Amino acid sequence: MCARRGDAKAAAVVGRAVGAVTVMVGTLSVDASESVPGIITGSAVLDARFYDGATGALLGAERFQVGAGGVPGRAGINALDAISQAAESVARQAVRALAQRSGANR
Repeated sequence: MCARRGDAKAAAVVGRAVGAVTVMVGTLSVDASESVPGIITGSAVLDARFYDGATGALLGAERFQVGAGGVPGRAGINALDAISQAAESVARQAVRALAQRSGANR
């Protein structure tokens, strides 16, 4: 993970090294709770920043959220399962946004 202050510079280094059009840097927070007895619900929030892979210029920032005010949380058989499902859901959202920013859907 790139250090916050060096995100733009590090994103450009990584982007050039792997030939990425867009580089995403973010922080993921997850939580699980039992709001209904016997049902564990996971939530996840991914705060992401998108950088130009060649220059490191900031292209934008976006928050992806499942549960806790976003898309409904993910139920699981236990806390680990619930947060894993929530994290996977926000990761899918972020990958779609990254693909759109990189022009992969054109």
